[in-house]
Amino acid sequence: MKSAFETENYSLAIKVRQKTALASPFLRFPGLLYELDLSPHESQLLSIKVEIDTNPPVGASVSTTIVSRYVTLNLLHHDRASLLAV
Repeated sequence: MKSAFETENYSLAIKVRQKTALASPFLRFPGLLYELDLSPHESQLLSIKVEIDTNPPVGASVSTTIVSRYVTLNLLHHDRASLLAV
């Protein structure tokens, strides 16, 4: 993931917390908010927390959603039925 962002010239720091079957990496982009004129502080970080289930439930299926607001994101996620399964 880091090399993909760096290929696009984004500076990225990743900190990963592994809790049992749930991995929670924090993606930190230093200076990006300043570069996009969203912050007057060059040192401010944009932090994104991603949660990854490394042991999904049996029968869980995934969906893809395209979000187009400021940038286009292609999100791969569990479908609603899998997220609400007990």
